[in-house]
Amino acid sequence: RALWHDPSRILATRDAHSAHIFLGRVIKNPALGAHVKRLEGVVDMFTCVPALSLDHDHPVAFTNWAFTLLQHCPHVIGLSVWPDPEAGWLGQLEHLPRLRHLTVQARDLAVYFDVDIYSCFDFLAGVSAVRLDSLTLRDYYGPRGDTRWAVHLPVTRLELDRYGPHLWANLGIFLGDVRNMTLRPHSYVWDPETLLPPALEAFALLPPTRTDSNEYLIWGPEEWGELFAEPRRFTDLRVVVLANVEIDFPAFEQLCAAAPTLERVDLRHGLWQEYTCPEGTCPDASCPGASCPDAFKDVRLVEALSTLPELRFLHLGKFLRGGDAILDTRVYCHLFGVELEWRERFLPRLLSSGRNVVEADAF
Repeated sequence: RALWHDPSRILATRDAHSAHIFLGRVIKNPALGAHVKRLEGVVDMFTCVPALSLDHDHPVAFTNWAFTLLQHCPHVIGLSVWPDPEAGWLGQLEHLPRLRHLTVQARDLAVYFDVDIYSCFDFLAGVSAVRLDSLTLRDYYGPRGDTRWAVHLPVTRLELDRYGPHLWANLGIFLGDVRNMTLRPHSYVWDPETLLPPALEAFALLPPTRTDSNEYLIWGPEEWGELFAEPRRFTDLRVVVLANVEIDFPAFEQLCAAAPTLERVDLRHGLWQEYTCPEGTCPDASCPGASCPDAFKDVRLVEALSTLPELRFLHLGKFLRGGDAILDTRVYCHLFGVELEWRERFLPRLLSSGRNVVEADAF
């Protein structure tokens, strides 16, 4: 029954002896290997179980172990590999006809040579010949300098995890076929030249799966809002998830204007900034240049939402005054069948079409 999950993730928390015992059992009983569907923790095993390798520069023992295991697990659908075209990983992929998801994870930069950066790029060129539904690039270092051509990735789902967003121009990959994209930058530094594929149907901006520091990454509205700034437009975009972001009205309005077909907007881990009216623009004469009254912000929010006729779910994130600050927005969502959620001092509330407001435990 344990094989229904991912045995490699369990082995990554143990020692080399456990890994060899598992391989021995699979060799003796081929029926066990036929049940293994996911080996997405294989690369983590090299990191967590260094005894599997002879040294960090050329993990012969590790690759031998992994290749032997793959030969006895022909039905694998998810796998993680090193981006080394000379180690034989590409040949192994060709013998996995059911493989649909691949994670390409680079070695730690501390033990990376310059040649490895180009090897990673060359490896992706070989991966393009493998039939995949989704691809994750973790710790990906694109080729240095400008490239005259880009690797075509024939996948519809792409995740970039722990990549440097300031290196976007040097990614060296063609994203024209990508419909579902997840970005997990490892830095708050943002490249204004970051361009999302125009045919996107779903997009998520999430924190990296692992960070080397205690720094809590938060992207401001100037950074993530640039992704949707004019003249960029996404007429097929249906779902947007933004985590660890600060939100203001200009950025939110840019998002609504750039993706008028949105059906689901999830900002549950976002925090709205206090809005300050430009002097002379606030309808409340008592607060020129001060914090804008809730009523004015509420009206502006409704105006932005009215440009999304297909919207069915909206999580606004955290408001300092919660639901009391968005009374008009709550009414609008109720009338137009939009399921609305928000957070108020870590106490979420829910207002759904045809239902009353209910309070729930913290997420």
